[in-house]
Amino acid sequence: MARVVLDAYVTDGAGEAVPDLTASDFRVRAGRKELEVESAEWIPTGKSEGPADAVDSKGMAPAVRYPPGRILVFFIQADIGRHRAKGLMRVRSEIRRLLDTLVPTDRAAVVRFDSHLTLLCDFTANRAVLEASLDEGLLQGTAPAIVPSPFPSLAAGLDREAARRAANVERALDLVSRALVPIPGGKALLFLGWGLGIDRAPREGRDLDSAFASMAAARISVFTLDVSDADWHTLETTLQQTSALTGGTYQKTHIFAGGAVSRLAKSLGGRYVLVCVPPDDGVLSLLDVSLRERRGEVVARAYTFAP
Repeated sequence: MARVVLDAYVTDGAGEAVPDLTASDFRVRAGRKELEVESAEWIPTGKSEGPADAVDSKGMAPAVRYPPGRILVFFIQADIGRHRAKGLMRVRSEIRRLLDTLVPTDRAAVVRFDSHLTLLCDFTANRAVLEASLDEGLLQGTAPAIVPSPFPSLAAGLDREAARRAANVERALDLVSRALVPIPGGKALLFLGWGLGIDRAPREGRDLDSAFASMAAARISVFTLDVSDADWHTLETTLQQTSALTGGTYQKTHIFAGGAVSRLAKSLGGRYVLVCVPPDDGVLSLLDVSLRERRGEVVARAYTFAP
């Protein structure tokens, strides 16, 4: 029977990652059913989830090759509105707090959605390239064609014509997620934006449903930094729901952006890969992951879908 694989981020009261948990510390429920947690592997910063080399110790190619470390995608939702542009620039000025935590094994890419989806930078460990791409993300318009990076590569799997035609941010999320499916392991998508379901159109709902399925298949957790310059706004609910369903976090940035970015960087300090046994009938509803007795806050994918 196929197993359910979840990426769980666990933090303590200070927001620091908790690295010493075992499978028995986790409780995973699907509705009223509790799933057996077969294993819980801690993946710290700097470590690959699986074999990252092209050949193993015996000189044989591994069945599945993994990226050398964390896979991060900066997804920038651009806007010409004064309040949103101001908020985006504020977060951009603080994002160095997260970039300062990157290690040589990390790989990060940058995409932007305005009137269409644009890949600004394929996966790289080059800080200068990331900084320039994040600056480009504040602008709008076309960008030069990106040459696919060596493995792992977002550009290699991205449908560029579909990206050019992407009419809403939900469709853009779906395309990015589909491009990441062939890359094994868990990924974090850092959403620097201000809203989903902007037009309240049926098309947006269908595209978001498709994006949820693609994000689950690619094992993507969405960590949202809401750049809206407001205490509350009508579009924040879908952002909160998307982060909760995919196993990420949602944070506002209009008061203390530096604090929000620092908390995010701490959250990404490591994750657990949970392998669970599905119920005998194979029926899964929304998942809930918690700790049995240890203290800590757990975020993990809640959304399930029929493959």
